[in-house]
Amino acid sequence: MIQIQTKLSREPVYIAGDVIECVISFKNISQLCESTGPEILAWSSAQLHCYCSVDEAKLKLPSSVRCDQLVTGTKETSFVPNQGEKGFVIYSSQPTILLCDLRLLPGDVKTFVYREKLPPGLPPSYKGQMVKYSYKISIGTQKINAASKLFKIPLKVFCIVDFAYSNSECSLNHTKQKSFGGDNNNNSGSGTNNNGNTNNQQNSYGNNPFLSPLIRPSLAECAMEYLEDVTAPRQPSYFNITQGSEHDVARFCLLKSNFRLGEDIVGTFDFSKGTIPCVQFSVTLQSVERTRDGKYTQILPYSKAHEICLFLRQTHVALPIPVHVAPSFETDLVELSWRLHFEFVMTPNDLKTFPPDLLQHADANWEPPAELDVHTMVWNLPVNIFPSHSAHIAARLNLQREFYTAL
Repeated sequence: MIQIQTKLSREPVYIAGDVIECVISFKNISQLCESTGPEILAWSSAQLHCYCSVDEAKLKLPSSVRCDQLVTGTKETSFVPNQGEKGFVIYSSQPTILLCDLRLLPGDVKTFVYREKLPPGLPPSYKGQMVKYSYKISIGTQKINAASKLFKIPLKVFCIVDFAYSNSECSLNHTKQKSFGGDNNNNSGSGTNNNGNTNNQQNSYGNNPFLSPLIRPSLAECAMEYLEDVTAPRQPSYFNITQGSEHDVARFCLLKSNFRLGEDIVGTFDFSKGTIPCVQFSVTLQSVERTRDGKYTQILPYSKAHEICLFLRQTHVALPIPVHVAPSFETDLVELSWRLHFEFVMTPNDLKTFPPDLLQHADANWEPPAELDVHTMVWNLPVNIFPSHSAHIAARLNLQREFYTAL
């Protein structure tokens, strides 16, 4: 019996454009007393696929994409990686032959390394109402005179909006920070002079044996630096919430508008200058999945905060962003965006003052009216959600990086 062990070099969470590395080991786990002859593997290959399934009542894939789903060959001996999958294959890498005619005696182990680079323009992993994207590494293996077996490793892929990886720029900036303490305020002059200084610095690193070699960070490192920068707290945003042009309801403060998966969206309300009493409010984090033609929209709620705010001057809300969801993205089929959905319940009744004796006493009883005339106001505030660190997502979702099977 042959045991197949696959282990990813790091967490199974990647960014579009990153390199996947997987160590695949084949071991003959038969006992010497059971068999003295070798186990023979005819072939084994690996391939990366991106699968897409859609709600065909609302979306229709192009005919060119549907052709990728055609299956050829027999189920017993052919390598059919999309066998048993729902939807269509929208991306497939070139198959990598791992081995041919491999003989393993009992106890023998043979290890191979499979590497594949994700194209930068791929869609992220997503399980929506109208579209689903998923990534898997398909490993097919066949023993002599036996049926082939397909083994799949699930991956989670993210794409970062407006992020472009440049190995030279990122490495030079990274080296500059390491060498000069990261102080870029003293840089002056035109772009030509800066490039010239950079080239001289690069040449000095290559020619001087006493300096450390130029460090070239990976795409994941540059992406994390970009995410930390774009989601860092900056100047708070203030929004005056009004009912038409007549009444002021509240003032809402959002500390930042760019967030990462797993963070909390924190905001504060100030009702002290409101001209109409607000009885209660709710804030809901919603995802908006919309087709590119705008015909269909699916809205899903996630975390929600609700509070009775009558007579309150100030309060705050904290909405956690789930880790398992997809950040903002857009493809040829759908666009996913995020927003905060506000609902304010207000009353025109005069309830702005407490009984007068409250000013002279430590406490007082106030009986609200039996009925209130209320009306509801709705407001939507867009927010941007970006991916988080791959290790953080893998730990929160308990994603495994090591798999076993036998044939």
